Amino acid sequence: MKLILYGKGCVMYNELLKLIIRLIKKQEFNHLELEEVTSVKRIANDGVYLLPTLRFGGKNLITGTVPNYESLENIVRSELNKI
Repeated sequence: MKLILYGKGCVMYNELLKLIIRLIKKQEFNHLELEEVTSVKRIANDGVYLLPTLRFGGKNLITGTVPNYESLENIVRSELNKI
């Protein structure tokens, strides 16, 4: 299962990236993969309009903001429970 992080390396992107890396190091989430998308062409082709965006299973989970770690964990856990 793959989390896709879209962005261009801005401060918010880097903060969200750090949180995601922290998240997937936890045993509960260590089966998740992370794909980073920084190509403007790919971002546009995938229909992403706000950065950073975190997508999972074709659904945007986070757009244009950086949640705190606990919120990120709850968001991802909630999506995994739907599978």
